[in-house]
Amino acid sequence: FELQGGKGSAEEVIRVVEAQPGQSKTAQVEGPLKSGTYAMVCPVETEDGETHFELGQQQEFEIE
Repeated sequence: FELQGGKGSAEEVIRVVEAQPGQSKTAQVEGPLKSGTYAMVCPVETEDGETHFELGQQQEFEIE
């Protein structure tokens, strides 16, 4: 899985967390995050081979 951000390079900062539809889960980040733009994405693949983040399961957020 190659990480490549739209605004530059990307790196993984939390581990994979699995949750079923309707469930919530919490994950710890590895160390403090620097100020900047981050994104959460779902790498799970559908039966058609598309990932959930390609289908819109992603969210960009800012750390100040």
